[in-house]
This record gives sequence, structure tokens and C-alpha cells, in this order.
Amino acid sequence: MKTGEVQVSKTYRKGRVTKPEESAEELIVLKHFIEDKPVASVSAGARMTINLKNYESVQVSVNVTLPCYLEELEDCYETAVNFVEEKMGQQINEVYENRPDLERK
Repeated sequence: MKTGEVQVSKTYRKGRVTKPEESAEELIVLKHFIEDKPVASVSAGARMTINLKNYESVQVSVNVTLPCYLEELEDCYETAVNFVEEKMGQQINEVYENRPDLERK
């Protein structure tokens, strides 16, 4: 490692948050390390409006912002997108399960 660099355990791996017992498996070198705090954040979100008929609609939205190191932006983004996709699917399914009269498009 060079001066001004420090080695830390990864917090994101291939679209998911790593568990404490997994974090020791893979280390990354940080170029600029400030007070043991993440120095970046990644946001992902999605929104959908579902027509309920009779001039009614419901809007489903999911947003997440995750802190991360600059060196793991891509993995953090993948984690955020996976989270949003999973939660949006669950929310949309819930709308259609509670309204069996609606037809999925």
C-alpha cells in the first residue's frame, strides 16, 4: 500500500450487502480515507402508477440511498437497484392481490 491508503473489508459484493463473516474474505484499498466513514452514496428508485378503474389510481414507489466507499460504487449501485426491483415487485404484487378485479398489463 502507498502512503495515504488503507485496507478495509468490502461492504458490497455483486449486488448485495456482505455479511460480517464474509467481509474478511475480500479487502479493498481506499485511496483517500477520512475518519473511517463512507465518502460516497448511491441512490436508486422506481415509481409506477396503477389504474384502479373508476378514475382511481395508486402510485407505488421505492427509493433507497446507500453509503459506500468510492472504490465500491458499482457494487453498491447494483445492490441498490436489486433492492428497488425486489421491493417494487412485492408492492405491485400486493396491489394486484388486493384487487383481483384488476387485469395486469
